Amino acid sequence: MYHTHRTGEFSPKSQFIEIMSLEEMILQTARISSEEKEEETVLVVTVAVSNKTVAFLQEGIKEITRSSSLTPIPGMPESVVGLVNLRGEPEALLDFRSLVSISKEPPLQVFQILLGEMGELRAALYVDEVLDLLDVPKQDIIPPPSDLDENLKPLLVGEISYGDEKIPLFSFSHTLARLARRDS
Repeated sequence: MYHTHRTGEFSPKSQFIEIMSLEEMILQTARISSEEKEEETVLVVTVAVSNKTVAFLQEGIKEITRSSSLTPIPGMPESVVGLVNLRGEPEALLDFRSLVSISKEPPLQVFQILLGEMGELRAALYVDEVLDLLDVPKQDIIPPPSDLDENLKPLLVGEISYGDEKIPLFSFSHTLARLARRDS
């Protein structure tokens, strides 16, 4: 395709300049893209639990689903909210709030479940609502506070910025494993 000036005259030089500019733009875009790829990120799921916002590393989360059917089971440990029916299979619904100092409001009528698998362990985690799925650069994760409760140290990865606040970032797989141990 030829480049035409306003006067209608053809200029091979102007065509070359435009092609070079386009090539430069392509090279610059490729360079920026490769720099972005070099930045290591982690996938994070932000959730609301009893009016608190927390985040989980996505590793181990296989599915996010919504439910309105919860069967309380008397005599279960505090880490178990009850049983839910997931595609015809009963699953123990584990309660993250029992690990951290978040008040235990009664479960919502419609809530969400983070379903996870780690090896042989398959478990469902109760959350009020899934808020976001974020790609967070690793360098943006703030280390956990040094005065952290010893029980939470293996679970807490750090903190991330979410909107105007800093929220705790938990390891989903470590959280499920801890809850499953408390449950048995």
